[in-house]
Amino acid sequence: MGKLIIPILFLLAGCGFEIPTTINEADIVGDWRVVSCNIEAPSLSPSFIKMANDAVLSTSYQIRADHSMTMFDMHSVNGASATWVYVIDCEEIQIEYLKDSERGTANYQVSGVNGDEMVWISEV
Repeated sequence: MGKLIIPILFLLAGCGFEIPTTINEADIVGDWRVVSCNIEAPSLSPSFIKMANDAVLSTSYQIRADHSMTMFDMHSVNGASATWVYVIDCEEIQIEYLKDSERGTANYQVSGVNGDEMVWISEV
C-alpha cells in the first residue's frame, strides 16, 4: 500500500500547527498519493474549488532519496520530473518541477508525518 499525502490548502489564512517530533528526509521518501484536500477560499466559485480539488486528488508522488521525484496527476500520465529539498529549519518541502516544458516551483509546510500519512500545508 502506498503512503498518503493530505495537502491542506489555505488560501486566506495560515494555520498554527505544533509539530510534536522532528521530521527528517527519510520520512518523506516513498510513494505517496493525495487522499484528502481542504481548500478554504470563500471568494472563489464552488465550481472552481471543485475543479481544483479534483486536480489535487488526482496527484501522486514518487519521492526518491537522491532528491529526484516524479509527480503524476490527471494531466500528466507519464509524470513530471522534479527535484525536492526538505528544509528542516522551516519544516518545508521545496519542489522544482518540469511539466510540459514549463518549469515551476511549489513549497509545502510539512505539518506532520505519521507512518503512512503526511500532511502538507500550502498558503497561496
